[in-house]
Amino acid sequence: MSRASFPRHEHAVLLLEKIEQRLRTRPLTLEITERGLDHLRCCYRFGFRRSSEQEWIELPIHFQVAERLEEDQDEAELHRILDSFLDRSFVAQAPEDRPA
Repeated sequence: MSRASFPRHEHAVLLLEKIEQRLRTRPLTLEITERGLDHLRCCYRFGFRRSSEQEWIELPIHFQVAERLEEDQDEAELHRILDSFLDRSFVAQAPEDRPA
């Protein structure tokens, strides 16, 4: 019997772990949480916010990104997605957080 490609708990755990690692390299202080699944688009959803008073900003990550990360152990694709999202959603809002 073959294992389903989506959803897989280990993908969500792996993505969250790698996202948290990447956030530690950025000069941003953010809360992050897993926000569930988007079955229609086959995505894992993660929420980000600066503080509990703010609304969550969601980042969907397609399951194939998680599969490639799991198979190849190459984080470059996830880093590009995450960095683009963070720059667009948070750095643009707060220039003092932008790296020199």
